[in-house]
Formats: sequence, structure tokens, C-alpha cells
Amino acid sequence: MSWRPRPRSWAWATEVNRFTVIYDAYVLYPAPLRDLLMRLALTDLYRARWSDQIHEEWITAVRHYAAEL
Repeated sequence: MSWRPRPRSWAWATEVNRFTVIYDAYVLYPAPLRDLLMRLALTDLYRARWSDQIHEEWITAVRHYAAEL
């Protein structure tokens, strides 16, 4: 008899732990951190949200950094 791993289902986690996370400009601007957090949000563990003001803040930071180069 061979041992086969059972497929894991994380459906219970997405149903029980479904909550909303507000991303601030400080986590949206550094690309590696933003990438990690967006990938986590795509797993449906939580809903990622940010306001128009937060969006403008991190875009301004990117433009400021690009102007310094």
C-alpha cells in the first residue's frame, strides 16, 4: 500500500478568516513588500483595500523618487 498525501483544502480559512486590510502608502510603495502583500490578498485570505488619498500618496512618493534619479 503506497502512501499518498491527501489534498489540502484551505476553504475553511477563507470562510472563517475573511477580513479587510487597509494598505497604507508605506506598504504600497516599496515594490517587494507591495508584491508580497498583493499576492497574499490574491489567495483570498483577506481583502486588500486603500483609499484614493493613499493611492495618490504612494504615487507621489514614486514620482519624487524617480525625479531624484
